[in-house]
Amino acid sequence: MILFKNIPFGNWNIRIFVPAVVMTFMLGACAISAQELKVADGWSKPEALPAPVNSSQWEDGPSISPDGNTIYFTRGRDRDVRTYYSERKGKGWSEPQELDINMKDFPTGAPHTQDGKTLYFASIRPGVIGSGDIFVTQKSGGKWKDIKNLGKIVNTKDNDGEPFISADGNILIFASTRPGGQGSTDIWMTSRTESGWNKPWNVGTPINSKHEESQPFLTQDGNEVFFMAVNRDNVPGPAVFRSLKGKESWGKPEVIVSGMVGEPTLTADKQYLYFVHLIMKGGKLVDAEIMFTRRLEK
Repeated sequence: MILFKNIPFGNWNIRIFVPAVVMTFMLGACAISAQELKVADGWSKPEALPAPVNSSQWEDGPSISPDGNTIYFTRGRDRDVRTYYSERKGKGWSEPQELDINMKDFPTGAPHTQDGKTLYFASIRPGVIGSGDIFVTQKSGGKWKDIKNLGKIVNTKDNDGEPFISADGNILIFASTRPGGQGSTDIWMTSRTESGWNKPWNVGTPINSKHEESQPFLTQDGNEVFFMAVNRDNVPGPAVFRSLKGKESWGKPEVIVSGMVGEPTLTADKQYLYFVHLIMKGGKLVDAEIMFTRRLEK
């Protein structure tokens, strides 16, 4: 789960865990167990990804490739959070490999790429403008090189992260704690022109609310946006919501998965939804795993 400063889930706008903060929230606001994981009608019973993707460590921040054959994710906790990828092999997955964007002692997460050539991620590494920034890197010769901060038009002195790039590469959606939002954390958007990124704008209601919205994912056809919200619409803790695009605006969000979950990511055909599930025992966070659910045939 990506944890934001100023909300009950942590200190950074990147995917790192702060167990004490999460535990405090759990004891003070709700007590959700793994048995209460729920999905909306039309989706299958969630399943955990098998080893070697899930392990004894904490897996988080999944980002599935459009074809469903490569999954990017983070592994670790606190300041030791690194980004990995695994490729589908038959009915299973290959041994995860580290991406060469990781830096020792500087958590790196929120990896997202549409084409396997340009990757966006969040980090608090040296050179950040604020408490957490969005970076981009290009793949060349099999390695991720030329890592760049997206700059002051996109990043601010506040927390900026959870980047999602559209299928055509011209729309960047992300989460930020900057002023001008509906709640403490909102979803923002910017478009790219020949001269660079435009000034971001708040996506507004009904996607954003007085609660915390983050971790946006826009389907390839642009008609569905999935995101994580905390304590929204009487759903305790973090849950995955979906809003459908109407003729003039986005529709009222509906809960798709609840029970301490977030980080939604889908295949291009929209048949498989991957997400992260926080596992609680005795009021304490003990693990995090990547799970998936599929759309059921009507």
